[in-house]
Amino acid sequence: MECQLSVELLLKRALSIPSVRVLSRPLLPPMSHTIEISLAVSDLVGLEHLDRVCCVLWQNDTENEKHWRHLGTSKPAVVFTRSVEFEDKISYKYVFEKAQLIKIDM
Repeated sequence: MECQLSVELLLKRALSIPSVRVLSRPLLPPMSHTIEISLAVSDLVGLEHLDRVCCVLWQNDTENEKHWRHLGTSKPAVVFTRSVEFEDKISYKYVFEKAQLIKIDM
């Protein structure tokens, strides 16, 4: 009860001072960080006839499945077994607390 009264008194006092203006806070830009994505595929099936494969990375930051933006393409990797590791990394700007979809084509 005592805390509530003091808050009400502070509010009344702040509202009674005509020269004081309360401004809204500016919106902060979204926090982001550039990360590097390494690609590796295991249990590769159906591509036994290929000597080399590459990955294409796509990004979508909207909810529309038709608007994919090309992020990068890996260098072709030689297929020796059913597992492939790609040497190069693809840079990606990750935005915190925002839904971002990624898809990979081979």
